[in-house]
Amino acid sequence: MTENDTAVVYLARGTGAGLEAAEAFFQSYQDHPAEHPHQLVVILKGWDGIAGRETVEHRARDAAARVIGLPDDGLDWGAYTRAAGLLDQSWLCCLNSHSRICADGWLAHLHRAAEAQDVGAVGATGSWGTNIPVFRFLAPTIADYWRHKGALKGLTAGLRLYLLRYPKQSLQGRSWFPGFPNPHLRSNGFLVRRALFTAFTGQRPIPTDKRDALSLECGHTGFSRFLAAQGLRTLVAGADGQSYGRDQWPDSRTYCVPDHSNLLVSDNRTRAYDQAAPFSRRAIERATWGKTFTPL
Repeated sequence: MTENDTAVVYLARGTGAGLEAAEAFFQSYQDHPAEHPHQLVVILKGWDGIAGRETVEHRARDAAARVIGLPDDGLDWGAYTRAAGLLDQSWLCCLNSHSRICADGWLAHLHRAAEAQDVGAVGATGSWGTNIPVFRFLAPTIADYWRHKGALKGLTAGLRLYLLRYPKQSLQGRSWFPGFPNPHLRSNGFLVRRALFTAFTGQRPIPTDKRDALSLECGHTGFSRFLAAQGLRTLVAGADGQSYGRDQWPDSRTYCVPDHSNLLVSDNRTRAYDQAAPFSRRAIERATWGKTFTPL
């Protein structure tokens, strides 16, 4: 392998992330060797009026990274799409603004799983969740909140989780998102052949809002379903060097389970889960896997 085989694309976004998130990524990148040849590519967007861009550029130079400035639209998927058109590496590893590397050999583990002929992409995390309410999960979630917050607060919290969290999806989401279970790779960290990624993004416009971006990740015409339609598998790779098919994701110790010890790349969602109260963790687990792991 040569350095130009793989581009590790990190999105350093000012708006919604900022210097703290970028510093945390660069520190994790320094602390955990990839153990696979690659070129680090740092995308800069959304830094107008936000302090820290010069510091991020300095950290990128220290890491021998290529820096690309992009307009602040299109969310994460728009940045990945545009970057893919500017690069010539055979492989893309996309990491979002809140990504932090957690294990040595992280890129080697992703590559080991991705190089099989029947594999389309490999992620650090995957989910069975959907972006429309799953009402059969409502009653047990209210019961968990009820026990710890009391009747009124428990009912209010449960309803907020399923009715207020997804207002647009509640009304029209069925046309955009499959029901549960909806296995898909999450976009906080994944590895894919660049030609395959551009074949997918070339058929779709740059996202204009959050729902557009979510539909690329986990919608009816999303990335994982695009790969499945071509007979290609999506896998999750763990810090243990093993790869996991989508039926194994709940037990892979990588996402929304009490033990994240097998996680290659964390993000704001994994960290929020780790910091949540037990009854909140159970709601997240239920929405992600259809079952709970955290005892009350």
